[in-house]
Amino acid sequence: MSSTLFVIETGQHIAKTNVRLDFLTQYIQDVLSDYNDINQDTRMQLELIHEALAELQVKNREPDTPRRLIGFRRGADEKPKHVAAGQ
Repeated sequence: MSSTLFVIETGQHIAKTNVRLDFLTQYIQDVLSDYNDINQDTRMQLELIHEALAELQVKNREPDTPRRLIGFRRGADEKPKHVAAGQ
C-alpha cells in the first residue's frame, strides 16, 4: 500500500513538472519572439538613420567653399594678451 501511494504521488509530481515545463517552454519562445521583433525594429531604425546621415553628407557638401577660421580677428597692431608665469 505504501509503495502504491508513493508511485501515485511521483506520477502526479511528474505530471505537474511536465505542465510547468510546457509553460516555461512557451514563455521562452514568446520572449525570444519579442526579442527578435525588437531587434528587427532597432535594425530598421539604424538603417534609416544611416540613410539620413548619408543624404545629409551629400546634400551639404561644398568642397570649393573655403572654411571660416575659428577664433577672434585681431587688428594688425594688436599683440596677444597672454601673461607669462611670474611677470
